[in-house]
Amino acid sequence: MNLQQLRSVLAAHRHRLNLTKAASDIFASQSSVSKQIRELETELGFDIFIRKGKRLISLTESGEQVISLIEQAVLATDNVKRFADQYSSDDGGRLVVAMANNLALHFLPPILQRFNRLYPRVTIDLLNTDSRQHFQSVMDGAADIALGSGEIETSSEMITFPAFTWRYVAIVPQNHELANAEALYFGDIAQYPIITYDPRMEGGRQARDAFLSAGLQPNIRITASDAAIIKEYVKLGLGVGIVSEIAINESDRQTLTVLPTQQSFGIRLAKIAIRRNKLLQSFAYRFIEALAPHLPQERIDRALRQGDIYTPSEIPSWPIWTQGLNGTFDVIDR
Repeated sequence: MNLQQLRSVLAAHRHRLNLTKAASDIFASQSSVSKQIRELETELGFDIFIRKGKRLISLTESGEQVISLIEQAVLATDNVKRFADQYSSDDGGRLVVAMANNLALHFLPPILQRFNRLYPRVTIDLLNTDSRQHFQSVMDGAADIALGSGEIETSSEMITFPAFTWRYVAIVPQNHELANAEALYFGDIAQYPIITYDPRMEGGRQARDAFLSAGLQPNIRITASDAAIIKEYVKLGLGVGIVSEIAINESDRQTLTVLPTQQSFGIRLAKIAIRRNKLLQSFAYRFIEALAPHLPQERIDRALRQGDIYTPSEIPSWPIWTQGLNGTFDVIDR
């Protein structure tokens, strides 16, 4: 039994039995992954996977039981390597961060710029996932840290920390007739075509439900999966946009107006997730503190050790104060 065999089984399981993706994940060929799995099954004396021809169909009953042990073994090995790296790598290493495209594009860039100046030898791997997947990637061991606003299933193996709150906002071009209004309600906005997120996305559902809860039937004219697309169509005058406020940058404010709505499309909480028994290197703690300055290493360690649920007296709201990596606090303009 060797580590490559264990990693092959775990990768196949994480990627829903897709051996092409599993092979890519562990930098191996598909045939090598299949071979490693077969060799481990032979050594163990039972099949881990049910097969149909060469395709993996599902875990066997024995596979269901052993997969958690394999996961723990790989995690323990990775922890030993991380522990050793802290004494030999001179602030170098790899950090895998899972987050939605919106955060990666509009929130992360200034943080990464400062982080890279302080830790030039750390490689950051971004897993751009949807809200259902980024926390699961921490559970699966595919990511060290996740930042997102999706719902999380309660688990004794993962701990989450509040990072900041944000909301969805309505936007129009600066020459739109609503742009100079001092106070608006959903009924005012519903008179215009709406441009918002795909209804399969959390943002699209929340926008629609906000109108329906107010007894209004919105005229949703255009939907898209990317805020950048929504903003462009709003600039063309095709409708009122509803987007995450995180996606509104300083350049947008030259051409777009955020409407002063008196009703809320909903306040969302961005959370940072970490697996409880995963050893984090020092630069990982520093990265988390850059994302959320109220989460220094000692607070995280205390929560991981004791299982304390940390709830700050006041959770920062967007736009947030972000810890500068030189020991000062900087406001990131957006």
